[in-house]
Amino acid sequence: METSPIPPNGQTDDMGRYDMKGAAMRFVRTTLAGVHPLAISCLILFVLAVVGCSETGEKLVGTDPGKIEGVVTIGGAPVETAVSVDLRTGSEIVRTEQTAAGGTFSFNGVAPGAYELFVTPPAGYSPDAPLKNPIPVTVHAERTSEVVIPLVESASLPEARIAARVTGDGAPMMGVAVTVYENNTNNVIAAKLTDESGAADFPLDAGLYGVGIEIPTGYEFESPSDNPVHNIWAQSNDSSTVFFRLRTIGEGDADGELEVWISDPDSLNTDPDSPIVPVNVYDDVTGTLVTTGSARVYGGVTFPLAAGTYSVGIVVPSGYELFPETQQNPLPGVIVRSRETTRSYFSITPTK
Repeated sequence: METSPIPPNGQTDDMGRYDMKGAAMRFVRTTLAGVHPLAISCLILFVLAVVGCSETGEKLVGTDPGKIEGVVTIGGAPVETAVSVDLRTGSEIVRTEQTAAGGTFSFNGVAPGAYELFVTPPAGYSPDAPLKNPIPVTVHAERTSEVVIPLVESASLPEARIAARVTGDGAPMMGVAVTVYENNTNNVIAAKLTDESGAADFPLDAGLYGVGIEIPTGYEFESPSDNPVHNIWAQSNDSSTVFFRLRTIGEGDADGELEVWISDPDSLNTDPDSPIVPVNVYDDVTGTLVTTGSARVYGGVTFPLAAGTYSVGIVVPSGYELFPETQQNPLPGVIVRSRETTRSYFSITPTK
């Protein structure tokens, strides 16, 4: 395609283009007449860098938003049912749009950068190879990025796979029942037991699925988890892995730790002659004393505690005061979690 030349002499053509490079160079040359040529050359390079233009006056970089326009098709025709399209960056969903009549969608006011489009196709369909889901797209300043997403019947694409991996207390678990469901339903697609490596692999048509396990007696999830897990995308010619991490029931009741530290803003080191500060830990709900200890100023004390919520207080020694005076003592709402360390701090200073 031929393009007309950029207009000279600082004029703007009917396409709104302006000879920024020429304008910058004319300004420098007329303003700095008589200045050493090397200095002028350096200044010209600096001005062009600030302007951010190529030799044709086109904008190379910028922070002004761009736009994404796209269409979803099936068999070359616009998709008839509404399809959800997510604009993502990493794992974050920036925005979600539904296709309109004609299968079109758009995202306006998008900051320049690299994004992904995740399409939730109708049941039985998938983006045609070699497209993957999500689909990478780059947004440029003040430009429109156009995307066509053709869908085909999933059964016509190469096989996809979903792999489930199950561990108990960190070790592979054999014989755990794993089930693959139609996405967001209880309709069973396939089921099998994990092997000696704790794995269960499923060859599937490309698409969205749910995967769940039958939790063995005496075990629970290490942390809260959906079961089954839905919206897992099985990619053609690829494998998606779902991890289920279990632990022995009761292991989660192991103690956590509470560290209480005492500081003096007027001292940078522990003074062996500094006073001993009694520390008391209370049940945050009942106010019942749970345990006691002590620490020197600029030192600390550690309490092994069952997971729960506590209040922590100190007995301010004679000749000292809290700093600032407004800090809470006891300090309520201190949460101790299993196998984790929680730290609380008190600051005291000699009475002035």
